[in-house]
Amino acid sequence: MDSINVHEKRVRDAVEVAVELGRFAVEKGSEYRSQHSGPEVASRMISMRVPEPLLDAFKAKCELKGLSYQRQIKALMLDWLQPGE
Repeated sequence: MDSINVHEKRVRDAVEVAVELGRFAVEKGSEYRSQHSGPEVASRMISMRVPEPLLDAFKAKCELKGLSYQRQIKALMLDWLQPGE
């Protein structure tokens, strides 16, 4: 196996692990972490500029569906990382 294939496999494996850890964190949320001991998945604060009308519409739709808009952003990120996408 050449070095490019080894690197690609490592990247795919890392993405797979990150997706599973991220899905766990999104599905269980902070209420799970506060009730159960165990290793936490490290999180990183990010900052990004989004047009206000887009963010307002996204937040409004999430509110109508009873979803946290931040959790929904994480779910969209995880969906995008799924194989075959």
